Amino acid sequence: MPEIPVDDFVRFFGDGGIRAKLNWARLAAECRVEVSAGRSRALLGDLRTVWYAGPDDRNREFRDVDARPLRVRETGLTESSWPAGRAARIAEFEARFRAEAGPVQLPLPGYALGDGGFLLLDGTHRAVAAHRTGGDVRLLLFTVHGPLDEAMLPDLRHAAG
Repeated sequence: MPEIPVDDFVRFFGDGGIRAKLNWARLAAECRVEVSAGRSRALLGDLRTVWYAGPDDRNREFRDVDARPLRVRETGLTESSWPAGRAARIAEFEARFRAEAGPVQLPLPGYALGDGGFLLLDGTHRAVAAHRTGGDVRLLLFTVHGPLDEAMLPDLRHAAG
């Protein structure tokens, strides 16, 4: 996969485009970024999110010891306990995607996990909405390769999930 300069990733996503608690200083010093494209709805569904479920399939926070990260295709499990506004935001994106002609195009920032997986750093509402439409998707994945520790990104405590 082709690499891009980390500075380009920061210019594209660094102005609030990523809400996950990424350590931006370490990103610049210790990471590299690859870009890949895909057209697979299955790939979209397999992306891990920074949304979590507990053993009771209710929404949890990443800090909770019994929390497990949800993949895009699993996010509906916790829908009855979503924070205020999440369902409405997803519904807005879903309506927009269904109204547009052609495939949904999603540029998504993520973090490479040790098992070959990909953790979404942002864009989860859009990813979930696109997956729910069941339609054609085009993914442009900006993948950060870096340390797999919580000091880099607190959500990495669940990286084995």
